[in-house]
Amino acid sequence: MFTSIATVSTYPLSMVQKVANPYQLETLLNVLILSSPRIKIIVLKIIQNLIKIAIPFEVFEETIRIISKDSNSQAFEIINKVVP
Repeated sequence: MFTSIATVSTYPLSMVQKVANPYQLETLLNVLILSSPRIKIIVLKIIQNLIKIAIPFEVFEETIRIISKDSNSQAFEIINKVVP
């Protein structure tokens, strides 16, 4: 429903910015890593729809910057850990 409204809205970006900031995307990515397969599918659909409504790529880049600074997160380990 949100995607439908955002794609026909005259101001979709302002609407998207309220729900898709780097910290919320970080939470989504952490849920994606730590959740059950059923929840992972839902999170992937959410991310897919966020991409569909054209969230600026800078938001995703900032999310990765945030994740790479949190050394206690699973995402940090996945990004930075080297497995021999």
